[in-house]
Amino acid sequence: MRPEVKVVAIATPEYAPYGLAAKQALESAGVWAVAAAKLVLGEDIAQTFQFIQTGTAEAGSVALAVVLGAPGTPYTLIDDQLHARP
Repeated sequence: MRPEVKVVAIATPEYAPYGLAAKQALESAGVWAVAAAKLVLGEDIAQTFQFIQTGTAEAGSVALAVVLGAPGTPYTLIDDQLHARP
């Protein structure tokens, strides 16, 4: 995880499938400990994406369909092998 990223948005892993997948991916990548200190948790994917769009978070993890629904939003795909399917 890049040090310049101060806030990372994911949906709450305990009840949001995409939030759980994000946590799993961060754990698999070995950066969960660093990311956990930077997290802002959305209630769902819509709120999580709002954090990213408004600049509240510099990075985050949401469903690809959400990003594709907002043309011009930059994104990077997460390797499917890093998490269980939501």
